[in-house]
Order: sequence, then structure tokens, then C-alpha cells
Amino acid sequence: LRSRQPLNPQNAPQTELEEAGLRFLAGHPGETYYAQESLGGRRYFTGVYPETAVDQACADCHNRQTAARPVWRPGDLMGGLVVRVALEF
Repeated sequence: LRSRQPLNPQNAPQTELEEAGLRFLAGHPGETYYAQESLGGRRYFTGVYPETAVDQACADCHNRQTAARPVWRPGDLMGGLVVRVALEF
């Protein structure tokens, strides 16, 4: 899971493609971002899928973590799930 407003810094975007995918999701609700990237000398097909607050309990938990974040509501885009598939084995 990646987010542009992560509660845990380890969940911040780690690659340019992850950052691009999260920006895309923010402007295209309900869509998925797909691209290819090279990491460590290997090529990957990567998808960034929208991760939303599925119910009030998700939003409440994230809202309790810190007041410096936006107030989340059910259905809000909170980040993305990054899935990579190696194109070369």
C-alpha cells in the first residue's frame, strides 16, 4: 500500500511510477494506473489500484492517527495498492 499522505513513512511512494500512479488515481476516480518499469535490472508490469476507505471504521482509524491529515470519509481515496509482475524470469 502506498499513499501520498501515509501514516507510516514506509508507505510513501518509493518509485517515480508509484508517485505517478497515485497522482493519476487522484484525478481519475475508480480507474487503475498501469505502466512498465525497471527495478534492479529487471522489467516489471506494474498496476496501481485505488485504495479507498471502505467504511466509517477505516476512516475513523486513520483520522485518529493524527490531526495533520485530511479528514477521511467512507469512499475517499486514501492511496493505492501497488502490484508488480516481473516481465523477465
